[in-house]
Amino acid sequence: MELRIQIEFIFFGKLRSRDFQIFGEEWYKYPNPAVTIGDRRIPEKEAREIYQRTLINLNLHSHSEPCWPSGDFVNPRTFELAGLGAFQLTEMRKLLTQHFDPANEVVALSNREDMERAIDYFLEHEAEREAFARRAQRRVLKEHTYKHRTEEILSLLS
Repeated sequence: MELRIQIEFIFFGKLRSRDFQIFGEEWYKYPNPAVTIGDRRIPEKEAREIYQRTLINLNLHSHSEPCWPSGDFVNPRTFELAGLGAFQLTEMRKLLTQHFDPANEVVALSNREDMERAIDYFLEHEAEREAFARRAQRRVLKEHTYKHRTEEILSLLS
């Protein structure tokens, strides 16, 4: 995990000129001026407030592989951010297209350079950023609530 964190800090260091902040437990181990809260898990209510006031949420999936991207899961934060109507940039995941349209709902990128360019682009294009967030939120409310998951599980059991 150490290598992944070091790679992330190199990437995060490039974002310093933007108003960039890092939140979450154990970031205190890696001194960086962007670490706003790094010593504790962020409670749900506080996380929602952070997500909703943030112009661009970087949703980087945690995994044990040092190379990015790897793995094919979609983390719960993808759905949480979308459900809150918060704009997000995330890593392209193999399973993401089963849940969202990367061209219209959740911007998914294949490498850090594209993510840096997307950050600059979407900071300058508020209307487009907000449109992505609204479309993702509609998708979550239509297809990805706990009610939908419960119905899906129950249908598999019958």
